[in-house]
Amino acid sequence: MNSEQESENAPGVEAEDRYSSPGKLLRIASWAYFLSWAVLVLEAILFIGRLVFQFLEGLDLQVMTVFNLLFYLSALVGGIIWFVVLQAISEGIYLWLDIDENSRRKEEG
Repeated sequence: MNSEQESENAPGVEAEDRYSSPGKLLRIASWAYFLSWAVLVLEAILFIGRLVFQFLEGLDLQVMTVFNLLFYLSALVGGIIWFVVLQAISEGIYLWLDIDENSRRKEEG
């Protein structure tokens, strides 16, 4: 029996979790959180910039101008959707870690 198997079988020694790393999951969650805000801010800046340039060119309400405005709005909506998805991933990872911690506490106690 090697030392790794002995440590797994020893009473009172917690076996290392092989399937997930809480540190890595916390980093991924924090990256998703910050990336979500970066995407939202970037899309808002791009949307406002596009509108400003559109108005500087002149707003004559032609068909192409209306389509351009709808395109700009759809890009903003896409950014909002990415924001929500990344926020959900971040919160889901935090929730998963909380559930895992609570289940381990119940097993120990």
